Amino acid sequence: MHFGKIPAQGVFAPNKAAYENLKATGIRLISNDTIRAALSDLYEGRYHYVENYMETEYQFDERTFGEFYLKEMQEYAFFKYAKPIDPGRLVGNQEFRNLIMHRKLKIQGWFKVQYDLNIKKAGQVIEMIDKELYIHGS
Repeated sequence: MHFGKIPAQGVFAPNKAAYENLKATGIRLISNDTIRAALSDLYEGRYHYVENYMETEYQFDERTFGEFYLKEMQEYAFFKYAKPIDPGRLVGNQEFRNLIMHRKLKIQGWFKVQYDLNIKKAGQVIEMIDKELYIHGS
């Protein structure tokens, strides 16, 4: 079961419905230029960048692990299970070790950094909006 889950990769799928509705009705409804720019940067810049990168990485992992699994697994179903032809040989296989290390570094490194950064940026935009609403609501 665990061998099948190794190639699994999370997805980055932020909910963009409100932003897309805002764009459709006119983002100029937001009079504060700073907030408008921050929203655009978050959705059109940051989120778009992470989505594209993750799609590229997904394709890479699917191709790379797929080719490796065709050679080294008796049978497999990605994200469910994989049965090695020779488990002992697999443990010492440098290509497999490199694939695992690549996944680990990607998840602990780039993915985590990007998620943390996007959470921080989204929080900053929320604070800006809250502040603007407070100023105009008082």
